[in-house]
Amino acid sequence: MAKISDLKLAYQVFVKAYPYRRVDWRPGARLTKSLHEARIAVVTTAAYFRPDQPPFDTSIRGGDYSYRVIPFDADLSALRVAHRSDAFDIRGITSDKNLALPLDRLNSLAKDGVIGSVAPRHFSFMGSITAPGRLIANTAPEVARMLLEDAVDAVLLTPVCPMCHQSAGLIQSIIEKAGIPTTSVTVLREITERVAPPRALFVAFPLGFPLGAPSDPTLQRWIILAALALLTESVPPAIMRDFEAAR
Repeated sequence: MAKISDLKLAYQVFVKAYPYRRVDWRPGARLTKSLHEARIAVVTTAAYFRPDQPPFDTSIRGGDYSYRVIPFDADLSALRVAHRSDAFDIRGITSDKNLALPLDRLNSLAKDGVIGSVAPRHFSFMGSITAPGRLIANTAPEVARMLLEDAVDAVLLTPVCPMCHQSAGLIQSIIEKAGIPTTSVTVLREITERVAPPRALFVAFPLGFPLGAPSDPTLQRWIILAALALLTESVPPAIMRDFEAAR
């Protein structure tokens, strides 16, 4: 279970004093069709990028607020990571890209008829952003517009680092405000509660492991289904559930 008190002292001081941002997502959206008819997309803050794309710029003061488009049929093993944060264990999302961008799991769920389809485009951010103004004003709304263009019915978000939980919550809130229901998986509940996105599933895993253990497709599938189950519930107020309870 990830807690602020587990971080290095300097990070503890920073995240406790930091003035977290929120985006008003009300009135919110709800998945009104059956999950087996729904098109699902993923937005991750794991800083994945394809070999033909530029890496995220880790030198930008306040954090790189850009994004990378990842197609549904991307070769996950070829994705690279350019994350700024050293406050989490990067080995999980490096060894198994499905931990933060579960396209193999979603494609399997679509093949089994559990979800309707997998969106053609998914989105990767470098979530260690301490100055999120341009994320809120520019890039997150751009992603929301593209998700609408792709007729996406619902979005799953996966933060990995401490400040990723603010970034994911802000992106999630903007997508929800655009009319697409959203749900996220959080490992650092203390920050997610401060940002208050529409729906979040709390999982008791370390930072960098939002969908549990690497190379454990069964566990990853359970977590995804528990998070997607929240989409049919109306908001507000914001919903936060524990994985064990939801499972």
